[in-house]
Amino acid sequence: MSARRARAVLFDLDDTLYAYAPCNAAGLAAAHTALNGAAPLDVATFHALHDRVRAELAMRLRGQAASHDRAIFFKLVVERHTGASRPALALELLEAYWSTFLARATPAAGASEALEELARDHALALVTNQATEVQLRKLERLGLARWFPVVVTSGEVGVEKPDARIFAAALEALGVEATGAVMVGDDPEVDARGAANAGLRTILSTQFRAAPGDATRSDRVVASLSALPAVVRELLATAG
Repeated sequence: MSARRARAVLFDLDDTLYAYAPCNAAGLAAAHTALNGAAPLDVATFHALHDRVRAELAMRLRGQAASHDRAIFFKLVVERHTGASRPALALELLEAYWSTFLARATPAAGASEALEELARDHALALVTNQATEVQLRKLERLGLARWFPVVVTSGEVGVEKPDARIFAAALEALGVEATGAVMVGDDPEVDARGAANAGLRTILSTQFRAAPGDATRSDRVVASLSALPAVVRELLATAG
């Protein structure tokens, strides 16, 4: 950045700047349609197979961006359902999923206004657990990319939130110390506890997910991104 600011706000993407669940549901429905047309499978069995593959990968590839890779999900779904490697069909499911997912994605109410206001006197960064290409596509689709001069993904850093190194990478890129930064996210463990362990203040957004019992892990909780600018300034008012 040409002009560094002393304060920064780091943002999660999924379920913070847009609602993930309806996009994912629409994407999976499109993927099932693509599979069912070539190798019939009822929707309940498709979801069960997809969820099983996803859980297995989450365990085997824990802490790696590849654990979220839809290309791997659909490759394995096709192989296990048909008993053969069918790359063209796996890619058809992948394209159906992401084209439908992205078409459904819309920015959270109040997101653009909050980002515009915060960007006036804070450096902004996106810090997200996912493969880089997918997250960049989401950011462009949402029309929010202009607010983020720094985007850090687990795919490029090699570790995922809550690992402190991913937060440190964003702060280094911004040129801001952890004591002058706030992390905004929807997950009390991954976003709030992870950022707190890295020395940041934390704000939990419940705009798309109900506040869990452990919401107190965060310094503040907001029900709408519209409330963010005032809460961020309050938290950083006494920052060193």
